[in-house]
Amino acid sequence: DHGLTRRRRSMMTMTTTATGTIAPWASTAPDPTAAQRAMRLHFGLWMFLATVTMLFAALSSAYLVRRSGTDWRPVALPSLVWWNTLVLAASSAVLELGRRRRAELGLATGLAGASLLAGVFIVGQVGLWRALAAQGIYLLTNPHSSFIYLLTGVHAVHLLAALVVMLVTLATLGRRDADTRAALCATFWHFLTGAWVYLLALVTWV
Repeated sequence: DHGLTRRRRSMMTMTTTATGTIAPWASTAPDPTAAQRAMRLHFGLWMFLATVTMLFAALSSAYLVRRSGTDWRPVALPSLVWWNTLVLAASSAVLELGRRRRAELGLATGLAGASLLAGVFIVGQVGLWRALAAQGIYLLTNPHSSFIYLLTGVHAVHLLAALVVMLVTLATLGRRDADTRAALCATFWHFLTGAWVYLLALVTWV
């Protein structure tokens, strides 16, 4: 009996601090796990991307309807648009390669490289708009040019937001959830790369 009592006291000592409070590892209070938090973050991101998808779908529908108008005049995009596309695709590839390496240095390299290429893409987009203006093609020149400026502009706004997210992720890599945030960042960025390819196909060949 005395041996059983000593063992019970020993167990109580292991789970009780000097102040009489229950030690963290013995707490029965519900605490969301990292996996659960990651699932919620991914769910929130996909809900946001679904909203963005609906936005682009609505603009695409308006584009197709407006295209049937008699005042529609096709606009040929400058060749710079293809270089911009290659840069954006390269940024997605660099980000994904860095993320798959998992080591902090590899992840930092991937985020930094993708951010740099993202900046090049945005500068290229400004160059694209300037090239259109140099040809006398402005926002209100005709319906096709209006949609080109509108669609590329909306995409650029979301791209800038994603770039900010990527830079914040890069600056806070020391946190425990760095892998989760990098995965979310990559998903957002790959989505925008795919959206750009879609929009380019829409305004070029449809």
